[in-house]
Amino acid sequence: GRDEDPVHFHIRRRPGAQLREGRPDGGSPARVLVRSACADLPLATTIGASVADRLVASFTRRYSPTVSVRADLELEAGDSRVLVLFGPSGSGKTTILRCLAGLDRPQEGFIRFGAEIWFDAATGVNRSPQARRLAYVAQDYGLFPHLTVEENVRFGMEVNRSAATPRVESILERVHLGGMAGRLPAQLSGGERQRVALARALARDP
Repeated sequence: GRDEDPVHFHIRRRPGAQLREGRPDGGSPARVLVRSACADLPLATTIGASVADRLVASFTRRYSPTVSVRADLELEAGDSRVLVLFGPSGSGKTTILRCLAGLDRPQEGFIRFGAEIWFDAATGVNRSPQARRLAYVAQDYGLFPHLTVEENVRFGMEVNRSAATPRVESILERVHLGGMAGRLPAQLSGGERQRVALARALARDP
């Protein structure tokens, strides 16, 4: 079983750092890839000065005495870089993202964004995902099958329908889903469902 061998993954504070100490099967460790933002993605500096802060996190999510994921990272939110956390299955990528988003809770450490404390194990602080305003797209996309594309995108927005509609339309155009607002997820291709999930994440102004 997996618990027979110690597995501790650790992301460190520099671009290109590896999750370590590796996997018991000798598989490749996960890495962090840094690239410039592509033209289709809004630059962080254009979203608003309120996000031009630093995300600092140092935490451990422990699944058993021998299996844990540790993250130690510091990211600038106000630049135009796109950081990609990638690696083999089971290397801790999803766990790290879920902990940052507030969907999973570490046993140790802290997560801070600027002056805000999102999580602190020592003091018991654990902000809800809604309060963190961090966009997260799940691997299975998490779309509501009974809601239309427009309703899925609007779901997380904190404004009424009339105020939300222009923004929803603008975001759908940006992700090349114009004219599909009334469709259900079952009527979309896999790539289109993925873009609906991305549009919903962006609609909250993360």
